[in-house]
Amino acid sequence: MGKAKILLAFVALLPVCAIAQSPSSAIMPKTNGDIAELSRKAVSGDTRAQLQLGIAFEFGQGVNKNIEEAMHWYRIAADRGDPEAQTNLGYLYEIGSTGPENPAEAAKWYLRAAVSGFARAQFNLGTLYLRGAGVGRSDEDAAHWIGEAADVGCPTAVAALGYLYTYGKGVPLDEQKARQLIEKSEKKKNDPRLCVAFRQANDGPLVRR
Repeated sequence: MGKAKILLAFVALLPVCAIAQSPSSAIMPKTNGDIAELSRKAVSGDTRAQLQLGIAFEFGQGVNKNIEEAMHWYRIAADRGDPEAQTNLGYLYEIGSTGPENPAEAAKWYLRAAVSGFARAQFNLGTLYLRGAGVGRSDEDAAHWIGEAADVGCPTAVAALGYLYTYGKGVPLDEQKARQLIEKSEKKKNDPRLCVAFRQANDGPLVRR
């Protein structure tokens, strides 16, 4: 696999930039009764319910789609330390879902989730460093965070790390390793849920959220 192919493969990722939230990553309510129960739990302080209610409002599942309401519930869960809510909130800020794009605010929330080991946040933060969006441009920081996400098997991150090795961005130039990473990523199903691995801060076992 030549440099041109690797470059094209990675450039194809850039318009998307971040890995978006997938509605299938959580069990979604299907009826008004389910929403009422979810709302009750969310209001009572159930962090998982707050996250799920945010997802319901983001995608209009069981309720009318309302991004501002989604961000409201994501922020509550994010403030309580939920890394998925932090990442979802960061993504909505990055894409400017309710106004101008705000990559600096996105970076803040991605970082909180990334340091706790949330792979999707690690990759998204890495792409911000690679582009210098909301943070100072840094190939080294990009390689660090993208590498963290690649280590837990996120295919998009594995492919991006291959690009970095191809051009020596933040890592030593190593075309053989680059090819291995790109080939590895191509063998994996391109499913965003594969990028929702969580590594405990103490390098404990991986769990799937």
